Amino acid sequence: MKNHVALFAGMGGFAFATEALGYKTIWANEIEPLCCDLLEKNFQDIVVNRKSISDLRAEDLAKLPKDIELLTAGFPCQSFSQAGGEFKAFDDPRGKLFFDIPRVIDLMPSPPKVVLLENVPIIKSFDNGALLRTVLNEMRFAGYWVQEKHAQVLSCATYGGTPQRRERLFVVCVHESHLRNNPFDFQRIPASPSKDLFQVVDRSQKLDDEYYLREDNKYFKLISAEAEKNGSERLFQIRRIIARSCPLNSCPTLTANMGGGGHNVPFVFDDFGLRRLSETECLVMQGYDPERLLMPTGIMKKDLLKMIGNAVSVGTVKAIIAEINNQILCAKVD
Repeated sequence: MKNHVALFAGMGGFAFATEALGYKTIWANEIEPLCCDLLEKNFQDIVVNRKSISDLRAEDLAKLPKDIELLTAGFPCQSFSQAGGEFKAFDDPRGKLFFDIPRVIDLMPSPPKVVLLENVPIIKSFDNGALLRTVLNEMRFAGYWVQEKHAQVLSCATYGGTPQRRERLFVVCVHESHLRNNPFDFQRIPASPSKDLFQVVDRSQKLDDEYYLREDNKYFKLISAEAEKNGSERLFQIRRIIARSCPLNSCPTLTANMGGGGHNVPFVFDDFGLRRLSETECLVMQGYDPERLLMPTGIMKKDLLKMIGNAVSVGTVKAIIAEINNQILCAKVD
């Protein structure tokens, strides 16, 4: 069984993906209490460190084994996202947390063989790749083989098996003590057929009244006007003060502000009215199995939606890690 360590572990997307591939998540770092509770409830024998990553010291990592195949890190994306307004990147305290990844690796008894990073696509494209070069250079200084070709943007609609149009940047790094180069080729990752939107969104089942918009609600009127123009056999999205029709058979990127009632909330016309997607539907859009996922006691829906919006696509990272196994961890050392 291969060992996996998760930094910025969130609600365990990387841990669920690696579990399906025969890994054991032995240690995780996460600062959000509800995410920590969820990790401990779902993974036996996991050690969850609840400190800020910036506060981690060598003693926190001293009991880790020397043989760790994979470290994953979906570091905070808010400072790199243009959706929230001001773009601060590495000048933002949350953006600076990236630099704790190589720092923590240096504190470990032995460096992981492979590091898989995840964040928003703009890191690759902004300022002709300046942000990405910073990421790659820091990982090289930490002893990892990685080039621009090892950093690619993938959509979970293509690789994650769900209709959500969620694009994320993934970076695969290989430690120099394991191989003499980085052979990883993203083009060898097989595409995964997406489920039909209405296989995930059940329009025939009545949900609680709290999910539905009243007909006198301003957003009901905005979305209804969009449905008149473009048809109702699709999802709709609230963007601040406007409504948008989503492309047929697709779900927009789920975001953390779903939990605060903000923009990017997906809505659908079902047999009973106009409602937002349920938490279970959002989980499936992110590749989680609701029957496998154990929830902390008393978790509020708004908190769960925030966690889902911050999560990684389980199916997408599973597809990448399966190829990490094939191309790197099973590769022969020259």
